[in-house]
This record gives sequence, C-alpha cells and structure tokens, in this order.
Amino acid sequence: MLKRISFYILFLLLSLGFILGLLLLSRQRIPSKAADQDTLSTLQPKASPDSVLGREQWQSDVRHDSILSSLEKQGKYKKALNYLQGVERRRGGPFSTPFYLLSKGNIYYAAHDYDSASHYYNLASTSIDTHIAAEAHRRMCLLEAAKGNYRLAYQFYNYYHELLNLDLSQEESRDLYIKYKEVQMQNQVANLELSKRWREVWLLVLSLAFLITGAGAYIYYSYHRRKEQERNLKAEALQLNQENKMLKQAEELQRLRRNEAELREKEAMQRESLFRRMSAIHKIPSLGKEGECQGKILLTDFDWEEIRQTVDEGYYGFTLRLQKDFEELTLSDLHFCCLLKINVSLQDLSDIYCISKTSISKKKFRLKRDKFHLRESDLSLDDYLRAY
Repeated sequence: MLKRISFYILFLLLSLGFILGLLLLSRQRIPSKAADQDTLSTLQPKASPDSVLGREQWQSDVRHDSILSSLEKQGKYKKALNYLQGVERRRGGPFSTPFYLLSKGNIYYAAHDYDSASHYYNLASTSIDTHIAAEAHRRMCLLEAAKGNYRLAYQFYNYYHELLNLDLSQEESRDLYIKYKEVQMQNQVANLELSKRWREVWLLVLSLAFLITGAGAYIYYSYHRRKEQERNLKAEALQLNQENKMLKQAEELQRLRRNEAELREKEAMQRESLFRRMSAIHKIPSLGKEGECQGKILLTDFDWEEIRQTVDEGYYGFTLRLQKDFEELTLSDLHFCCLLKINVSLQDLSDIYCISKTSISKKKFRLKRDKFHLRESDLSLDDYLRAY
C-alpha cells in the first residue's frame, strides 16, 4: 500500500513539472513573420522632418525653382516675388522653409538688390538642411566677390566646402547606419529563430523525459504489482495447504479416535471375557452381577493372585507399574488397588475386608495421602486408578 501511494505521488509530481514547463514555454512569445516585419520597421531609422521634405516638399521646391528661374531669365522679378509670396502664404509664412528664403535671395540677387539678397542668404544659411545652407554660402561668396570683398568671399567659400563635405559624411553615415540596422535586424531575427528552435527542442526533451519517466513508473508499478500478486497467490496457496493439512490431520485424528474407540471396545470385551474366566468373579456380586451378598466374602490367596494377574493382563501390567512408580505400596495395597481398578462396589469391599463402608472410605483417603501423595483437591483414588 505504501509503495502504491509513493508511485501515485511521484507520477503526480512529474505531471505537474511537465505542465509547468509547458506553461513557461508558452509564456515566451514565438515571433511570426508579421512580428518580424514590425521589428524590422522599428529597427529602421526614423525619417527626420527634413528628410520627409526632401521626398515630397523637395519635388515641389524643384518645380517652384524652375518657375522662378524662368521668370528671372525673363527679368520679371516682381512677378517672381509675387509668385514666391503666394507660395509662402500657402505654406504658412515666409519662414516656413529655408528653400523659399534662398529663392527670395536669388530673386533679389538677380534684381541687383544685394542688401536684400544678403539678408535672405544669411537666413537661409542657418538652415539645418546642409544643401540649402551650402547653396546659401556659395551665393554669399558670389555676392561678396561681386562687391569686391574677396576675404569674406573666401570665408564663405570655405564654409560652402565644409558644408558639402559634412553633407557627404552625413550621407555616408546614414547609409552605414541603415546597413548596420539591417544587419542587426537580421541577427535579431536569426536569434529569434534560434530561440524558437531551442524552445521546440526543450519541449521535445521534456515530452520524451515525461514519456520515459511515465513508462518507467508504469513498468515499476506493474513489476511490484505482479510481485504482490505472486506473494498473495503464494500466501493463498500456503493457506490452502495448511487448511488441507489441518483437514487431513482432523480426518486422521477422527480416524485415530474411531480406532481408539474400537480398540477400547475390543479391550473392554476382552477384559470382560477375561474377567468372566476368573473364578473369584462368582464370589464378588458387583462383578458377577448376581445380586448383593448377604455376608462376608472370603477370598483365598489363589483368588487374590488370580485377581492380580488378571488385572495385570487386562491393564498392561497394572500392579507392576504401580510398584515401579510408588515403591511404598505393599502387596495388600496392590490387591486393594486391583479391586478399585475393576470397579468393585463399596459394599463388596466392606464385605471383603470385613469393615464398615466408612472405614473403606478412610482406607482410600489414607492410601491416597500417604502412599500416592495426592492432594485433597486432586482426583479421587478411584478415578486416579481407573485412569492409570
């Protein structure tokens, strides 16, 4: 019973461990292809406002620039300014984009209004867009050269080249950053796939371990159950054998008892025929069944010897055994014991010994106490000698 309870507890613990492992694995989300695309989109660098303008607004700026250049070539500066101001109002004011500042400076430069042109070039040169800032510094270089201020023209030219180089380095850094993020994204996707494979492997290992453990536990349980059944069968077989032996012993005992009863019956019949051949039987009424005697019973020495021999022959050496076990017994005591052995009545004993019945009882008591050393609580002398 204890082994069965231990088996159930072990199986329950293994089941709980397997379920817990499945829950832990399920809590780790396995990414799908859509999730990988989301990861890729999150890893890519976000576009800045200038880069967004570089796609949509720059196309519009190029279109406006071509229109402005056409008007400048035709000398229609006022119309060009009105067109540019109209675009600025639609875009939200004159400082909404550096491109229009640069375009307005170009218009004033073409109209030979160098002060206004220099003002708008300075505003455009502060743009975070390196293309606009570089072009503004180049135009300011040309403007200062036209004025004859070559030192400032040289400085603006250097600023122009620095901005060009910075723009190129930014483009290269941006390309490298995009490539780095792409490689990083590929590595992360590969790691996610690898972790997914590892989770599948661990799930398979847990399943195999659970199956192997369950099979081992089942084999262990079946083996012990079979052993227990074998022990029960052996115990039942042993119990049946014992019961069969007990039945055989009981039958044998009954047979022995029947044989013993038959032997006793035969012995009684033999003793009766033996005693009937004894001549003294006719002198003792309780043995011959001839009624009570009305006087003294006189037994000769021959009668006593015949009685003793007959009792010894019928009861396996009765007097010889008494002499061996109780050496204090005299020949007269042996004769008295023989009469008690063959159930001579108290009246016949009184007539044989010519004493009263009370004296016969006292004689029995003294013989029991002094010669046989029996206690008062033990059997009577008659019963003791009959069973001896």
